Amino acid sequence: KGFVQYFPSIIYMKNSKSCYTYVNQAFEHHYGLKHGEAIGKTTNQILGRRLGAIAKGNDQTVLERGDIVHSSQSSKRPDGTDYHLEVTKFPIRGSDGAVTGLGGINIDRSAELNATRAMENSNERLEDYAMSASDWFWEQDADLRMVRITGANTPETLQDPKIYKGK
Repeated sequence: KGFVQYFPSIIYMKNSKSCYTYVNQAFEHHYGLKHGEAIGKTTNQILGRRLGAIAKGNDQTVLERGDIVHSSQSSKRPDGTDYHLEVTKFPIRGSDGAVTGLGGINIDRSAELNATRAMENSNERLEDYAMSASDWFWEQDADLRMVRITGANTPETLQDPKIYKGK
């Protein structure tokens, strides 16, 4: 229990009625809850109807079919910041093999998603700059191969700059 309690990803268990029976510290911190506040409650009671409805549908799939469910969830934390989670729910079975509840692990991918978006925006700005340049513009990879080349569209340009790409 100690390992799971302090693990940095959100980990929880629910009973067959989709009420939380265990949540770790990351769960409580992420959703702004006091210790033990989630126990006995449903996602709807903790996070509201919209996220509760999504969770209930996934919970039913796990509880009724015994399937593992993977999904993504995006919303706002209590402090107003956006978050993006990869959610995995799986059945917990009794000694007879029947599904008695479910377990869940949510991995926060907010930092990676925000970094990817920032890089895409930066690349778009760089591409706009390169296309508007009045001179040659190139970008090289770590092996010094040309990966992006633009050239001035002037009569002095004797060769298409794209012939240098990858060289």
